[in-house]
Amino acid sequence: MAGDLLLVAAVFLAVGLPAAAFPYRVSKLGERVDAIGSKTAKDEVEPAEWT
Repeated sequence: MAGDLLLVAAVFLAVGLPAAAFPYRVSKLGERVDAIGSKTAKDEVEPAEWT
């Protein structure tokens, strides 16, 4: 049980820390994945400004 909990915690840290440290890069990657199948070139896709 404790080993499973440590594994889940390690996965959350492996995903969460880079997302917190580099939010623009992570969102840009998400936008590129969302653009698959679109006619928009992947280099032209940008995350929206929310500020």
